[in-house]
Amino acid sequence: MALEIASERPCDRGAIDVVHLAAFPSSAEADLVAALRRDGDLRVSLVATVDGAVVGHVAMSPIRVDASPARALGLAPVAVLPAYQRRGVASELIRRALDMCKAAAVAFVVVLGDPQFYERFGFAPARPLGLADTFGSGDAFQCLWLERAKRPPTGMAHYAAAFEALREAPAPEPLPLAMIFAAGANGAIGRRGALPWDYPADRAFFETTTREHAVIMGRRTWEETGRPLPGRLNVVVTRHAPREPGVRHARSLDEAIAVCRTEARVPFVIGGARLFAEAEPLATRIYETAIPESPDDADTFFRRRTDRFATVATWRGEMGEAYRILRAQSAG
Repeated sequence: MALEIASERPCDRGAIDVVHLAAFPSSAEADLVAALRRDGDLRVSLVATVDGAVVGHVAMSPIRVDASPARALGLAPVAVLPAYQRRGVASELIRRALDMCKAAAVAFVVVLGDPQFYERFGFAPARPLGLADTFGSGDAFQCLWLERAKRPPTGMAHYAAAFEALREAPAPEPLPLAMIFAAGANGAIGRRGALPWDYPADRAFFETTTREHAVIMGRRTWEETGRPLPGRLNVVVTRHAPREPGVRHARSLDEAIAVCRTEARVPFVIGGARLFAEAEPLATRIYETAIPESPDDADTFFRRRTDRFATVATWRGEMGEAYRILRAQSAG
């Protein structure tokens, strides 16, 4: 396994979101990363990739200790896709993040987690050092002091504001089902079996977000695609089984979702319009690119409901397109 570690790029943001959705039982950690980024508190954000696919992520955000000017960061969250867990991905992400802290003259790093796991990186319980956290985590709250010539500060450690949302236990959520699409201002999503525009950054966003997961498509979308998308489980909803290798088929959307669940992957509905309309009431996450064009000759259209989804993250691309990650109100 050729593992690479790098700082996140804008096109990685969807993939980072999906890694956390796949690794945790709720969307809380995915929402936390988006909130830290929105607030300007995502000081370290590293992705682990294998053959170009994002398989892991680590985040670090500022920590404030009462009456102390010491520069500190909190390590959280860390996530790895289930298929890549217990293969050293998380450990390598953490080591690289700590190396960045040392290079940036960070005084100390704190973490909430299993002491047996984090002691391999030099962390130790913070309470004997006189350092506590506002979550009352006991020995799970640990500290790694990086400035050997000074004593760690004592007092209460305060996490970034986005962590306040974690104080309440998350409500039960359905298993994730995602939709991903680009739409023009007039709702256009297709023209004669192709996209009515050319936005390279949007193509990269689709590629990185869906890689290592499952894509569900209708028969027409499959015929327009012409081949299985590499690095994904391809499922086609059709009454006739595709003959090409590397493709699974299902007779309904529900059956397609069940096929994806057997391989523990996050399913993405990728088109067409009829399948989007059927999937929307079930979707827990939407990855949407708003294209600043209204092509007159488009022949396929889809407009999502605006009353069911809340914005998790949004940012602008270099060509004026807007990227959005949305969650179903009932899922978060």
